[in-house]
Amino acid sequence: AKLVALAAALLPSAATLPLIGRLQRRSSDPCPCGSGKTFKECRRLGHRAVTTAGP
Repeated sequence: AKLVALAAALLPSAATLPLIGRLQRRSSDPCPCGSGKTFKECRRLGHRAVTTAGP
């Protein structure tokens, strides 16, 4: 019973799992800066993607 409680405390809830998936980027995804390059290419050139804070 204690092991189950410990695992539940350490693992993210099901509500946060979809959010985690949206935050991760693949290297072949377009860069969010709008340059038209892939995320990998922008990072390789030392370019930092511009991010905006949400409302």
